[in-house]
Amino acid sequence: MLSNDIIAWPDNSRARFANCHTPNCSTRTTDEQMVSADMILSMLHAIARESEAVHVIRRELFVARATGRTIEHATATSQLSHSCNLLMSRIASLHKLVLEFDKDIAGVELGSLAELGVRAQTLAILLLLDELCDAMLYRWSLYQDLFTGELRTVEDVVWYMFGKLARVNKLWLCHRAKLDVAAGAAPRALDTTRFLQYHAAIRGAQRAIAKLAVDPDFAHFLRVGSSRTDVPRVRRACDQLADVLGVALTREPDPALFLVAAVLEPEELLDLTDDDDATR
Repeated sequence: MLSNDIIAWPDNSRARFANCHTPNCSTRTTDEQMVSADMILSMLHAIARESEAVHVIRRELFVARATGRTIEHATATSQLSHSCNLLMSRIASLHKLVLEFDKDIAGVELGSLAELGVRAQTLAILLLLDELCDAMLYRWSLYQDLFTGELRTVEDVVWYMFGKLARVNKLWLCHRAKLDVAAGAAPRALDTTRFLQYHAAIRGAQRAIAKLAVDPDFAHFLRVGSSRTDVPRVRRACDQLADVLGVALTREPDPALFLVAAVLEPEELLDLTDDDDATR
C-alpha cells in the first residue's frame, strides 16, 4: 500500500492496479489501452520536435533580418507562424487527454510545458503497466525471466512504479500549489521564490523519471521483456515504457511569441522577435 505521505491517486486507478491479477478485474480493451499509450507517445515526440523547431526557426529569423537576407527572412517568418500554431494545437490536444486522467489530482491549470510532459509521461506509464498486467494475466510462470531483485512479479513492478511516480509528482505539485495569503497578493519576492522552486521541482521530476530506466531491477524487466518475441504485447509494452521514460519536454516556448502567433499575421511576428532578441 502507498503510504499516507504520497499523493492520493484516484480510487479507481488504485483498485485497478491492486487487483490486476484477479479474475474480476474490469479493464479496458487492449486496443483502447495501446491506442492511448501510442497517442501520448506520439504527441510527446511531436511536441518535443516542434518546440525545438520553433526555437531554431526563431533564431534563423533574427539572423536573416539582421543580415538583410530578404528571401530567408520571408521563409523563416512563414515557418515560424506555422510552427507556433501547430505547437499550440498539439499542446492543447495532449493537455485535454491528460486532464481526463489527472485533473482531480493536478488540476486543470498548466504551469509549464515541462509539467505537461511529466503528467503525460505518468499517464502513459500507468497505461502501459495496465497493459502488462492484462498481458501476463494467469501466465505468471511464463515470465519468470523478466523478474529479478526486489521485483519478483508484475504486481511488484506495478507497485514499485506506482510509488515512484506518486513521489515524483508530489514534489512539483507542492511547489505549484497556490499560496493562501489573507492580506491579498503574495509579495513579489515570494512569488519569484515559488516560481524558481516550481521549475526546479519539475526538472527534478524529469530527471527522476528518466532515472527509472537505469534502475537495475526495472531495467532488467524492460530489457528482457523487449526481447520476448514470443509475446508481442509484452515486448511492445516494454519497448514503449523504455521510450516514454526518455521523452522530456525541456524546451519551453517563449510566452509572448507563443500567444500572439495565433492572432498575428506571419509578417507581424518579425517585430516581436526583433524586440525580444535585442534584449537577450
